[in-house]
Amino acid sequence: KHKQQKENTQHYLAKPSLTELTTAPHCTAKYSLFGMSELSTSARVAILAGVGVTLAAAIYCAMRSGRRFRDAMQQIDDMNSEDPNVELLNGVEYPKSLLYGMRMSQWLERVSPNASELLQLAARAQHLRRWVIPRETYPAGREGYLKWRADLRQYHADQAEMVLKHRGYSADEQQRVAFLINKRNLKSDPETQALEDCACLVFLEHYLRDFLDKHRDDDEAKMRRIVERTWAKMSKRAHRLALQLPMPKTM
Repeated sequence: KHKQQKENTQHYLAKPSLTELTTAPHCTAKYSLFGMSELSTSARVAILAGVGVTLAAAIYCAMRSGRRFRDAMQQIDDMNSEDPNVELLNGVEYPKSLLYGMRMSQWLERVSPNASELLQLAARAQHLRRWVIPRETYPAGREGYLKWRADLRQYHADQAEMVLKHRGYSADEQQRVAFLINKRNLKSDPETQALEDCACLVFLEHYLRDFLDKHRDDDEAKMRRIVERTWAKMSKRAHRLALQLPMPKTM
């Protein structure tokens, strides 16, 4: 309704009632399917109005913020939809990077139900265009693997900054999302820890079984160390969530 009003009047902001504004859905069907949500418009209105901004200005800022967030999320999804690698889910093929981003958002809902807008963006962009830098382009072994992972994190962060800049986020906001994607201050920054928890939980729920099958002929002690390293990066809260997941018998 609001979109149609905007198109008809050519105004930047229509003038809906407060009831319409605060009860309107804030996610597309796709985001809702995977459990994605954002800070409610009514919450933004309350915060802005509480610091002395007029109600009209609060509504304007809330809707503008909501638009840029949805546009940024959609752009991230569009970029990840270009992934030529696909994964089958319920009989439907999805680009792998797109599906991974959706799963990150889904877990973030459980790990941090009141996650900030920037943390939500960082979660969705965690593997932004990951296929561009394949593992095979780096030397085999742990040293090559670590270099690959470090370069990937920086690449994802750079791509996310580009999206946020395009959608009108400030330089500080862009840098904060890059900070999170690079996993700075893990264990001491609550948002960095929440993002890492999500990444570990996504791995344990959706990718661990295939990983173990792929490396079934490798040394068992090596596999144990890999899983132990994953566990060590997680918070106690994430440990509790992980223990609720069905695990392969080999675990």
